[in-house]
Amino acid sequence: MKRAAILTSLVIFACSSVFLLCSCAKKQVVAEEKEITAHPKALPELEMAKKAHEDEKEEFERAEKARIEKTPELEKARALEREDLKPTEPQIEYSYRSKVTTKEYLRSADVDRKGELTVSQITKKYSPSVVTIVALDENDQPLSLGSGFFINTTGHIATNHHVLEGSAKGIIKTFEGEKGEVFEIIKDDPKLDLLVVETSLRNTLPVLLGDSDAITLGEKIVAIGNPAGSKATVSEGTIMGIIRREGLELIEITAPISPGSSGGPVFNLFGEVIGVATAFLDLRENLNFAVPVNYLKTLKLTRLELSSLPRMTIKLADIEREGALVEVFDIHYDYDLRSQHLTGIKFAMRNRCNYPIRKIKVFFVYKNSLGEVVSYSAKNYEGPILPKLPLLFSNLHAIHYFRKWDSHYRDWSEGTVEIRILDYEIDRSIRRSPVDLILK
Repeated sequence: MKRAAILTSLVIFACSSVFLLCSCAKKQVVAEEKEITAHPKALPELEMAKKAHEDEKEEFERAEKARIEKTPELEKARALEREDLKPTEPQIEYSYRSKVTTKEYLRSADVDRKGELTVSQITKKYSPSVVTIVALDENDQPLSLGSGFFINTTGHIATNHHVLEGSAKGIIKTFEGEKGEVFEIIKDDPKLDLLVVETSLRNTLPVLLGDSDAITLGEKIVAIGNPAGSKATVSEGTIMGIIRREGLELIEITAPISPGSSGGPVFNLFGEVIGVATAFLDLRENLNFAVPVNYLKTLKLTRLELSSLPRMTIKLADIEREGALVEVFDIHYDYDLRSQHLTGIKFAMRNRCNYPIRKIKVFFVYKNSLGEVVSYSAKNYEGPILPKLPLLFSNLHAIHYFRKWDSHYRDWSEGTVEIRILDYEIDRSIRRSPVDLILK
């Protein structure tokens, strides 16, 4: 009984203690509420602090979410940066639609077969990739004009073999006016009329190479050349077919190609290069040709000096090079009767094409009786030269001691003038013959 009484007393004591503690806590809460009520400014400050804490928490959560979402883009950008920082390999890397490896190639992302581009869009986008090529002889005199295009960012240019054939030096000029020099031939195939050269330019804008096996008849194309070095020439046309001669395939196109534009790129409407414009012309059908771009991709490494470039061996029946369409003949020299100095020359040019020819760029090289170059000049003739007809031209240029009296042979020993046709335009906007012009 005594032990039960003690336990009862302890229970009562514990309950009393808990009651007292609860009473004290309640009194303290009431006191704090009275204190807050006594200071009305304290409650808004607490609410503001609580709201600030919640805003800070939400901002942190948003930032963390954005960081997680941007992680793939950051990784992609870092990967591209690491790719650009890799050392340049000696082999040529082409820009394909299925493989993008540099930041410059990212500009071709909108050409991924999602929609066709307009002619103006293709011209604006890829004109900076097209260059003028001037082939020079051993005396630094122009031999011919042509076009080419960058195939990578390290200044490698693709063009026709015949553009640099027989030259000792090559000069290039970009659409923006930057000039460079041809260092050496990297790849070449005279049977295909294609080559790739290394130049002094860097950080160049490449074109996008397509697949010439995927072209279709009737497909629209755009040919871009840069014969003047400052303004691109653009011509539209259609793929009319593919011919096979001497084991070579050529794409027949209706877009007119001048000699100065040969070597330039031929685009489809997706902005992909499907061919390289060449200076071949079918005189019967008035069709130009392009070498399929897939040939360019298969060229083998062949390092050559310009002076050792082999002659082009391709000869196709019924197809001629455009350089042969203008024939120069019947050259006459005019002299001053008193001094016997050369005052000018007269010559004739015949148009072998079925269309009128205009804007003929002619370069004159004057040599003395020993074959030494003593002067040169250039002139543009507006024309037109009508189809199948010759036309007389002249060029005034004074040369002292162009001829002299040879007392041994008792005759005049005179120099020579070499006339080089650099470029011209075939005007297909009017009718075929002079009779048609009269009766139109």
